[in-house]
Amino acid sequence: MRKKWGRISDTNTPRSITSDHGDATGLSWRTRAAKLNACDDVQAFLDASFAPWVLDLRPTVTQANAQGVTIDIPITQAIARVGGIVSGQALATLADTCMVLSVGAHLGKMVPVATVTLDTQFLRPALGDGIRAQAVVTRAGRSLAFARCTLTAWPDTKVAALATATFALPV
Repeated sequence: MRKKWGRISDTNTPRSITSDHGDATGLSWRTRAAKLNACDDVQAFLDASFAPWVLDLRPTVTQANAQGVTIDIPITQAIARVGGIVSGQALATLADTCMVLSVGAHLGKMVPVATVTLDTQFLRPALGDGIRAQAVVTRAGRSLAFARCTLTAWPDTKVAALATATFALPV
């Protein structure tokens, strides 16, 4: 038992994973609604603010919160090279886009940022039905934010590329 702000709490008491206010994951309907709205808000910002050639990748935001953003794209003929391998330009674009959105999610609001550096390491050919980009902000200050992104080909879930970037934040 420990005392916190005048209340006694038992830190060893397990939290109920089901209740009138939550589902089997332990999330309340408000938390689930906020998560859904976050994905919708991030997707709306992506659709309204990014160049048409980025939107041609058909990115879909599947997860968005302060911990990171996940985007899925299908592998289409427009981005496939010989043998069905996704072009490096498409992978770098997806990584940059996902990291930009993760900065906004981390800050709690979608803001335009400028990419200062982008470093992409291509680990293996990206083959399959689609690519999943998962980005997280590793550090955010007043003027710069740093992020990393993992690009995974699915359905085999093998990492195809890794990327890091630095972004200038609006003043």
